[in-house]
Amino acid sequence: MIKKAFTILSLYFVPSWVLAQFDATGGAEPFFNSVGVFINERLIPVMILLALVYVIYSGVSFIASAGEQSKREEKKKQIFWGIIGLFVIISIWGLVALVGRSFNLFAGGTLQ
Repeated sequence: MIKKAFTILSLYFVPSWVLAQFDATGGAEPFFNSVGVFINERLIPVMILLALVYVIYSGVSFIASAGEQSKREEKKKQIFWGIIGLFVIISIWGLVALVGRSFNLFAGGTLQ
């Protein structure tokens, strides 16, 4: 199952790795911009998706373990920590966007 998930995720990322679309004549700045775009537009949404799938899977497992109290407690903890993880990912992503827009970093501005 993990191998299949890794294959699907790698197919999602392969086009950006293969095409390597950044201007090498511009120095390191276009490279770091492309890395930032990769993280912001591909990696973070996949992390959010995985955290959401984990919470949903834990919820379904919680419902399925209706008769066993020890498993229910374990699933409650998994749901709790999955929601905390999802909250942390989205909060940090939003905080970075807020700071970046405040200092006009995403519009090509520079700190001088």
